[in-house]
Amino acid sequence: MKRKILSLLIIMHGLFLFSGCQHPEGKIEWPEENLQWLSYAETQCADPWGYGNSQQDKAQYVKGYLEKQGIQVFNISLIKESEGAMCLACTCPSGRVLRVQVKKEDEAKLLALGFKMI
Repeated sequence: MKRKILSLLIIMHGLFLFSGCQHPEGKIEWPEENLQWLSYAETQCADPWGYGNSQQDKAQYVKGYLEKQGIQVFNISLIKESEGAMCLACTCPSGRVLRVQVKKEDEAKLLALGFKMI
């Protein structure tokens, strides 16, 4: 019985390792030296991509918006840097900073949208 369990565990471990090494379909690899990180100080509710209830929603909205502008996003993160301003107007800063990694050739497009170089 112990041999069967051990054999089953070894097989499952092998399958797990094998499946973990495959790249997801459609994933594009890009040399790191051709990519650039830029940041955007998020507002309470005046960002062009709209409002998301969670960080995951926000990331999807930002990525979708930027892709519609012809900008491919390789990585995206949302970091809380402060508590934000004591202001509830839509244009007030939220205290969160959005960071995106894009091709260096797209820097100018992002700068025009209000992003800053990191």
